[in-house]
Amino acid sequence: MTDLSWLKERLPSEAVGDTPDLRAEYALDDVTPAAVIRPSEAQGIADTLRWASDRQLAVVPWGGGTQQAAMPAPTRYDVALCTTRLNRVLDYEPAELVITVEAGTTLAALSDVLAPQGQFLPITVATPERATIGGLIATNAAGPERLRYGSTRDMVLGVTVALADGSLIRGGGRVVKNVAGYDLTRLFNGSWGTLGIITAASLRLYPIPPVRRTVAVRCTSWAEAQTIALRLYSSRLGPQGLAIAPIDTEEAGVPPVDLFVRFGGPSATVARQIAETQAMASVEGAQADRILEGDQEETLWRRLADPSLHAPGVHLQANVLPSRVVEAVRTLTTVAEVHGWPSRSWAHVGAGTVLTVWDAPPEPSLVGAVHSARERITTMGGWLFVRRAPRRAPPLDHWGETTGGALPLMRGIKARLDPAGILNPDRFIV
Repeated sequence: MTDLSWLKERLPSEAVGDTPDLRAEYALDDVTPAAVIRPSEAQGIADTLRWASDRQLAVVPWGGGTQQAAMPAPTRYDVALCTTRLNRVLDYEPAELVITVEAGTTLAALSDVLAPQGQFLPITVATPERATIGGLIATNAAGPERLRYGSTRDMVLGVTVALADGSLIRGGGRVVKNVAGYDLTRLFNGSWGTLGIITAASLRLYPIPPVRRTVAVRCTSWAEAQTIALRLYSSRLGPQGLAIAPIDTEEAGVPPVDLFVRFGGPSATVARQIAETQAMASVEGAQADRILEGDQEETLWRRLADPSLHAPGVHLQANVLPSRVVEAVRTLTTVAEVHGWPSRSWAHVGAGTVLTVWDAPPEPSLVGAVHSARERITTMGGWLFVRRAPRRAPPLDHWGETTGGALPLMRGIKARLDPAGILNPDRFIV
């Protein structure tokens, strides 16, 4: 049993919990932590990490928990360290388009603060009421609008991070151009909670477009949708999002797909962009007469951010060149067909991201199937990782191998910042 007395002396009583019901809320597969720590101050996060490091206790950082399934279940799991009580706005300068918030602030709560000023953080996720800023940075989240705005990495100006030794460090700052010293901010972007726990971040904001519209282009095939998407991608129209989604149909033959094209800006500009998109689609023989706006449009893009959120099976993400999206879809579909598994795919074309679900049982053949799919995607110059796997599935290689000789450097950084190896052990590449 983990001795929590040291923490109970330093943290408020409500921050330290080890009741069975609370621990069960933070279980990963069949692994349950011995304690759940929920500080309300950054120093409490740092103190907990120092305490855990001294005792060689494995720590799983938690924000909203929306991306925990994207990592293998931990082999060691002593403490769930939750950031959701760190949810204050520390500084906001609307005129500078910069805000500093604590890491447990949810995307929905941040939007409520920014909307009255006509500003937003352009990251679209399926569950904004749960996704936290710290989690978005740690996983370098990138929604369907990455084509226009980039990923979370491109919006983070500075971070405060609690390290395993109990220290708090700051990287970057609160200005867009910050070039002094090493860019520690980028180091923690996409580190998946393995180097430290982000406690606060300064973010670059954008004005909310006056008008948002989405054109739904009905295409006869993935190839047709990709052709139109690539023409739009290389055009002067500047779409904010390009996504392909399958259509449920009982018709025989190749099922159709929808290409969704999102625009944002002044009303007249968006109207022109839509008209030119419709003309471009017509040349390819596709229909583009459905226009979405308002809540219907916003709901669509949230769904497209993670369209298979609640689907059973194995969830895969392949990142390839936009011109090879169809090839990646065919590859992942073919591997599933070999095993007799139904599959469905979606794509964020502008970012070259393919999301595929294999409706596969948790059987040993999954290991070989993932390996085969990864090899084929790699030959395209792409990368494949497992976003989710069913409970009791055989151990899968979620990440694959890093290339370019970076692994020794990554191991060196991990050893320097987390020498006891307590942060998300055995859940990431290093």
